[in-house]
Amino acid sequence: MRSRRIPISKEEKIALKLSEIVNDYTLNLDEVGRHFFRVAPRVSYNRILDIVEVAELEKEATNDRNHHNPLF
Repeated sequence: MRSRRIPISKEEKIALKLSEIVNDYTLNLDEVGRHFFRVAPRVSYNRILDIVEVAELEKEATNDRNHHNPLF
């Protein structure tokens, strides 16, 4: 019997790809930023900032849930 895999969303696929790209320790992220600034439209830059902001909020929410003491 084959197990069915739950399909992942387009957003999750992109998140996984971004994570894979930035985890390449041979990659100079400063240079990537410089090139991104030169070649990407301003809207792309703003959308990257949106991704980072949501990731930070998610991290904070996860930390809050993990450090919440139900007795207080």
